[in-house]
Amino acid sequence: MEVLIAEFELSQYLKYPVSSYSGGIKRRLDIALNMISNPKILFLDEPTVGMDIQSRMAMWQMLKKIRDEFETTIFLTTHYLEEADNLSDTICIMKDGKEVVQGSPVELREFINQKMIKISFVDRERAKDTFKVLKEQLSKIDCILKNNSILIKTISSKQDFISMDRFLLDNKIDFRGIEISEPTLEDVFLRLTERKEGEI
Repeated sequence: MEVLIAEFELSQYLKYPVSSYSGGIKRRLDIALNMISNPKILFLDEPTVGMDIQSRMAMWQMLKKIRDEFETTIFLTTHYLEEADNLSDTICIMKDGKEVVQGSPVELREFINQKMIKISFVDRERAKDTFKVLKEQLSKIDCILKNNSILIKTISSKQDFISMDRFLLDNKIDFRGIEISEPTLEDVFLRLTERKEGEI
């Protein structure tokens, strides 16, 4: 118990009642309690949901410590793909309760195995308007709308980048930035779970 209190940095909270703890500290304590029996597998259901960024980063460090120092396998569910990428050796993407794909973060990125042209806008409405223009004027273009950005599938990234930049400028389309980007886990997730043609 003393080791867990020290490892999970709970010493400074011992003199206070648990009811006064913040949500992040309560979760840290909850995980520490589950580690008392030194389990071989620890199941965690969205342990960082609702946490601020500092608490989330602290939780990530604690989970890495459980994995590396206590040698406990962590079975974690999360909607934060950055979290899955940062913590996981193996990731399983699910849709409607069924497995879509499973593999290491590197393997999942290779599932798309291509670069994308990313065009960023100040808000989703401008991205949406431009998305319609691209679909109407460049019917063969393969793109998806994601938040305030448009991601365009590319084979020749440098040439497509120049062509798209020229198209945006010639059509006086107001955009924030354009770049060639490597696929992320979010890109993989969106590609595998998209519900409508081109829009998430």
